[in-house]
Parts: sequence; structure tokens; C-alpha cells
Amino acid sequence: MDSIKIDLKATWELDALGNIYVADGDLITKIDTSGAVRYQQSVKRIGEVEKIMSVNSMRTLIFSENQQLFMLLDNTLTPVNEVYDLSELGYGYISMLAPSAQPKKVWLYDQLNSTLTLFDWARTGQQQRIENVQGILGAQDFIYMKESENNLHLVDKQGGYFILDRYGALIRESQLGLIESVYIEEGMVFLKINGSWVTTQTSGESPVMDEIFQKAAKISIHRNQAVVQQNEMLIKYSKKN
Repeated sequence: MDSIKIDLKATWELDALGNIYVADGDLITKIDTSGAVRYQQSVKRIGEVEKIMSVNSMRTLIFSENQQLFMLLDNTLTPVNEVYDLSELGYGYISMLAPSAQPKKVWLYDQLNSTLTLFDWARTGQQQRIENVQGILGAQDFIYMKESENNLHLVDKQGGYFILDRYGALIRESQLGLIESVYIEEGMVFLKINGSWVTTQTSGESPVMDEIFQKAAKISIHRNQAVVQQNEMLIKYSKKN
């Protein structure tokens, strides 16, 4: 078990190899599995980074919602492409992004137009779009979006849970109830209800126990690694085989 102190305003993500990426303003830090700072990079071109997401072990996506800009970094935090200006590309207001397992693609949700786009950053003129997503699904405002196990998971503010296939077709829907937050990873659904995290999974073994993350502000899990945020501390746990 290791711990790392961060600023309360910072955002962070855990990748599949157990590295932690921390975004504090325009400064990105990569912390390796030993807890050492591996790389740091200032990304002034994008401004304040509000969301950081692991695409795979070689790519990390950073997003400024206020500026409507995103870009990708390699495993040394070096920019690997241009800055994508979503406003210039014709989007109304992108409130959520979710990296896809499909090569060079990321899901975008346009809150202003209720449109879901599978964005191909290699061919920006060829995109897969689904318009009026909320109307089609009968959903309220979406609060969470993530691709997991080749399906796209969407949760709205009323606890409506929708699973779409890679083409955007609805596979199934259910009701989670009133929740404060949600986290989905590798077939597990974690819900924050009344300030505490619980899991809906009833079979199999989670890489963390309830008491570890119950009161955490945020959690992130990959295989046998888990990180929870408690106030200014990131606490990392490894599942013992």
C-alpha cells in the first residue's frame, strides 16, 4: 500500500500498468508503480486540464472542458498530435469524452445537441453520430460515460443506466436509483450512495474491499490495482494473488 499527496483541485487517472497520471492546472505528472515521479510535462496549449483519461499503456488523453480542447500524450507525456478544437470542428458543447478500444477513436457527448459521436482523430471528416440520444433512450442529463468491454456505458442524473454496443445500438437498460457518482470497470459497477461506495457485483472477487474505498472521493481500478482518493491523498492498493 502506497500513498501520494496531491492538490485537492487536481484530477488523476490510473492506467492498466499501475501508473498514476495527475493533472494539476496545465502540469501533467506520471507516477510509476514504485511511487516515483517518472515524467512531468506542462501543456500550456490546452490550458487547465479538467479530465485525464488512459487510452492504453502508450496513450493518455487530456481534456479542457472550459476551452473545448483535447489532445493525446505518449507514455513520456510528449504530445503526439495536434490540439483538437471541438468548437472549430462544429460541436456545440462536449461535456464528456470516453476513449474507445477501437483504434484512434474516442466517444464524444455533445450536451448542447444531445448527440453522441464516435470521433476518429485520424479522419476528422468521417464520424459516426447518433443524434437526439436522450430522446431515443428516454434519458435525463448524462453524468457518466465510459467504454468497457467493447460496450459504451451511459448513466443519467436519475440513475438510468444504458449499455450500447460499438455501433451505438441499445443492448439493455436498467435503473440504478438515486446516486451521487458511478464508476464502471471490467464488469463491475460501483455506486456512491449517501457518501459511501458500494458495488452491484454479487459474484466474483473485487480487487478492493468495501472498507478501503467506502468513503473515498474517487476510485479507479485496473485488474489487480486500485487507487482511492481520500482528501488530498491517493492511496494505492495491490491485490495479492
